[in-house]
Amino acid sequence: MNHIRHPAVCTLFTLAMIGTAFAQHVITDFDHHATFTQYKTYSWQEIKPANSLWDARIKSAVDTQLAAKGWTQVESGGRCCDSRDQDDEDSEKPSDVL
Repeated sequence: MNHIRHPAVCTLFTLAMIGTAFAQHVITDFDHHATFTQYKTYSWQEIKPANSLWDARIKSAVDTQLAAKGWTQVESGGRCCDSRDQDDEDSEKPSDVL
């Protein structure tokens, strides 16, 4: 039977596990009253990741999931619109503009 003979190794391992458990602190910020069913387009914000491989993997996974839900990716900074805006795009009246 192979036992760990050094209590320092057990202590170090335990402290490392406790440290990682408390390091998980996630902060989110979004409008809790937003109705996300009205959105059909999205775009990516420009970022500078430390590892571009992970950036591509994450974007690919998210793109796949959003496409499965019927969302369309638009160019960053592009105009996102719903189907009502697309129909009324050319017939916009000055009174409709804010």
